[in-house]
Amino acid sequence: MTGAITWEQIAGFTALAGSVGGLWWFLQKQITAGAKALDEYKLYVSDRYIKAESLQKLEERLLASEARMIASIEGLGDRIDRLVDRMPATKRTA
Repeated sequence: MTGAITWEQIAGFTALAGSVGGLWWFLQKQITAGAKALDEYKLYVSDRYIKAESLQKLEERLLASEARMIASIEGLGDRIDRLVDRMPATKRTA
């Protein structure tokens, strides 16, 4: 390619640059929209679901409650025995 640059070459280069620029603009728009959608989803999830600290506190409370319930059930046999011992002998055999 020796010689002067023609208007056809300038027009071809301009069309190529415009196409690449248009493709770049389209992809950048898609990436930006995806990032915005991801940010909105993160905000939705943070509002909707429980935080790890709250979940840990809830788990600790449930485990403490379960331990108290197990202790109560284990002591239930002794309480029943004391009630039976207090009953008159005539009612126990009936």
